[in-house]
Amino acid sequence: MKFPLSWLNEFVKIDDIAPKDLAERLTRAGLQVESIETVGGAPLADTFVVVEVVACAMHPDSDHLHVCKVTDGKETWQVVCGAPNMRQGIKTAFAKIGSIIPEGGFKIKKGKLRGVESFGMCCSEKELQIGSGAAGIIEFPPETPTGAFVRDAVPGEKPETVFDVEVTWNRPDALSVLGIAREYAALLGRPLKMPAVDFAEETCDVNDEVKVVVEDPVRCPRYTARVLTAVQDGPSPELMAKRLELCGVRALGLCVDVTNYVMLELGQPMHAF
Repeated sequence: MKFPLSWLNEFVKIDDIAPKDLAERLTRAGLQVESIETVGGAPLADTFVVVEVVACAMHPDSDHLHVCKVTDGKETWQVVCGAPNMRQGIKTAFAKIGSIIPEGGFKIKKGKLRGVESFGMCCSEKELQIGSGAAGIIEFPPETPTGAFVRDAVPGEKPETVFDVEVTWNRPDALSVLGIAREYAALLGRPLKMPAVDFAEETCDVNDEVKVVVEDPVRCPRYTARVLTAVQDGPSPELMAKRLELCGVRALGLCVDVTNYVMLELGQPMHAF
C-alpha cells in the first residue's frame, strides 16, 4: 500500500520524525516498509519558460497535431503539439531543447513529428510535476510575463515522501491511511485525530430510488447502498487527484475518485454507479 506521509500526518503527528525512523518503527511492528520515495519538489531549470502562442495551424498530415509558433519575447520556435487546448493567443509552459522533463526524465531534442520539425515541447502540469493536470498543456493567465521562468510563474510544490508498505493477509486494518495512522498512534503514544463527519441526510425513502436484493446471503451477508442526488461529475479537486496519484491510483473523474479516495483513507471499499 502506497501513501504520502503528509496525508498520514493529518491523523497523527509524525512530521517531526525522520522518514527513515518512521519506516523502521513500522517495520519492527510487523508492517514492512518496502520503499521510501521522494516525489516532486525539485525546482524547474531555466530552460522552462513562459511563451505565447503566436501562430497555430493544423498539421498537414495529422488530424490531432498542431504546428505552432511560440515566443518568449526574444526568440521564436516552431513546435508540434498534440494538446487539445493548444490555440493561438494562450500563454503556456515551454521546454527548450536540452530540458529534462521531470515526469519520465527524458531530454528534449530537436525532432520531427510526421515530417514537421519541432524545436521544443509545450508541457502539462503533470509532465512538469507541478500539478495533476494531464488533459492539456498549461494555460497561464494573460497577465503572466512572457519569457518568465515557469518556476516563478508556478512555484514547485513541496516534495512528498511516499511509503510503500507490505500489508500481510492478517492485517486488513492497515489497508488505509487511517489504519496506518492508528498503528503509529499506538507505537508513538500520540493521539489519533479521527476525520470529522459533516453529513446532512435527507428524509426521503431510499427505496423510492433503488432497491437492493441480496441473492446469496451466505456469501454476501450484507450489502449497503446509498443514493446521492444532484451530483455533477467532473475533474476532482487538485488535492484529491494528487493524493490518488501518489498512492498509485489514476484520477478518472469526481464520482470514481471519491470512492477510491474513501477506500484509501478509511479502508472502506466502495463503487459508484
